[in-house]
Amino acid sequence: MKNKVVNIIGGGYAGGEAALTLSGYGVEVHLFDIFSPFESQIKVDENTKRLFKELQALNSASCALVDDNLIDLRQKMREKLENDPNIMLFDGKIGEISLSEPTIIATGSNTSDAFFQQIESIVGKGRAYRWQPIFPIFENLDLIKQNDLYYLPVKDEEIKQAQQFLKHFDSDEDCIEKWAYCGSELLKAKVFKPVFIDGKILHACLKFKKTEEGFVLQNFQTKLSQENQKRLFEIFSGLKDAKVVKYGDMKKCTFIAPASCVNVHLQSQNNQNLFFAGRLILVGGELEALVTGHLAALNVLNLIEGRVLVKYPTNTICGNIIDNLFTLQGFKQEQIDLNCDIIKDVNEIDAIKKLKKFKEDFDARVSWHNHLCSQKRW
Repeated sequence: MKNKVVNIIGGGYAGGEAALTLSGYGVEVHLFDIFSPFESQIKVDENTKRLFKELQALNSASCALVDDNLIDLRQKMREKLENDPNIMLFDGKIGEISLSEPTIIATGSNTSDAFFQQIESIVGKGRAYRWQPIFPIFENLDLIKQNDLYYLPVKDEEIKQAQQFLKHFDSDEDCIEKWAYCGSELLKAKVFKPVFIDGKILHACLKFKKTEEGFVLQNFQTKLSQENQKRLFEIFSGLKDAKVVKYGDMKKCTFIAPASCVNVHLQSQNNQNLFFAGRLILVGGELEALVTGHLAALNVLNLIEGRVLVKYPTNTICGNIIDNLFTLQGFKQEQIDLNCDIIKDVNEIDAIKKLKKFKEDFDARVSWHNHLCSQKRW
């Protein structure tokens, strides 16, 4: 295995887990990462502990570093990566993806503009997404409630004024400035939608969701400055007395659409040498990222040793996390994290047994492969 080299781009939770897992099987890893000292605070609850136990059943390299309190996991991962003799760490931006070498891409939010363009060229136009909108949040609003949503009726002349204002700020990103520049019909279809409430049709409304922070204005993604957002909000009579808790923004992030870019083994649909993991494929939490990094590592090992690729057993939390990636359509803001749909109907004891058996079978195949190689039959 010493002659086999795997490139991993991104050394966060997914990339770090993949690197440590492959190193454990004797694979040489070239890990490209721009290290950030920021330590995510992992929420520890009963569901998190259940997922942690499943990862332990898989012999997760990262989970071996901590207990289920998950204290300092990111820092301990980094220390392990730096001291692992099978891992060569390159601290900096990568120049270009090698399409002919086994590679795991797990860059997440830190993807550079140039590298994003390479990812987009691999997965195809319309399957990669560069920006994540942060919607404006308000207080002191007089809204109409229906089910879990709140609506603010808007006048036609206000929409026209807003469009004329926004046309001065044309943008290439998917935001209200671009929609306004393309025409009033697109702007209306995206932001000012009709709604049927109490037997009446409200022809144009702004839509809100209520959170602990306030009322979040939906579908209102913008790159406008705070001052220009303030001028825009003043156009709408229903917002004049409202308090802005948070202005909108477009956070630079990178996502690909899992269903159209990878298969259930996390392998690129366009190049068998490439695998994707972590936030890049819309996984939200840190432990969920470990799940994807571990599976990508196992399948890269299968690829370079000529075996059939694998997926996690069904009716496990790990298996459900992967399966649910393929229920996302396009670039919805909700990411795959530990929710009721992921945990539901998973028996904890049975899941642990399945995952232990899965890993035992995998390791047995690796041992048999190594035995054959030692006998010089390959």
